[in-house]
Amino acid sequence: KFKNILEDLTGTRAACFLNDNLEVLGKVPMKELFNAIRELDANVLIFDGDIDQKLINFASHRGIKYIVGLKTSRIKTPENVSVLTLQDLR
Repeated sequence: KFKNILEDLTGTRAACFLNDNLEVLGKVPMKELFNAIRELDANVLIFDGDIDQKLINFASHRGIKYIVGLKTSRIKTPENVSVLTLQDLR
């Protein structure tokens, strides 16, 4: 399911949030990403972009368990978060 959503988002510069049951909570433009993380009670973040440390730190503090993006740079992943890229989903 993550792969299908990420493929649908690729090129849109948007993010999609899912709950525990993998139901879509909402879709927002990337510029609203941090506000949406703050406001939504999401468990999964899938977005059209590169995963960086700032995003991981912020999302993990807000209870997000899975972050799915196009690729990562050098990052440290907290134990409570799984980071997946398009390559991991193939």
